[in-house]
Amino acid sequence: MRSYTGGRRRWVGMMVCAAALLIGGCGGYQLRGKVVPGPASNIQVVNKDDPRLNRPGMPGASVSVMIDPEQLNREDAGSTAADVDGGFALPIDAVGAGFLEYDVQVVSRLNGYSPAVRTIRLPGSDKRLLITLAPGDDRHESGYHDIVDETRRLGEPMMRR
Repeated sequence: MRSYTGGRRRWVGMMVCAAALLIGGCGGYQLRGKVVPGPASNIQVVNKDDPRLNRPGMPGASVSVMIDPEQLNREDAGSTAADVDGGFALPIDAVGAGFLEYDVQVVSRLNGYSPAVRTIRLPGSDKRLLITLAPGDDRHESGYHDIVDETRRLGEPMMRR
């Protein structure tokens, strides 16, 4: 069922891009936003004119995106670093990005700050990501947990008995 839905989604995406090419070009979707400091690490989808996007940013923060993170066929969509103002624009090359519904996991990290990790629906081009990073330990190497290590960690209390 998943492969049929994925194939159908890609087919519709190709038709949308073909129509866009005829009208004026399939310019490519970019996930845009800003990384700012705050009291808790978080990722929010906001309107592109949200005043919080005018706050001072965090240059050099990384932003990585994984498409369909809960699926076996998940796809690394790339990563980028925030510019001197904390802003970023990450091109997403998935067919129909910006038109079709994709679940994506966004991970933002910066040395000395707790990472922000969240799975969201890929927002439309009229939306932005507002990523807030709080001071703390960078405790995740990626957005994914190693199931073997997690199983060992959860089983340790039982082994001590």
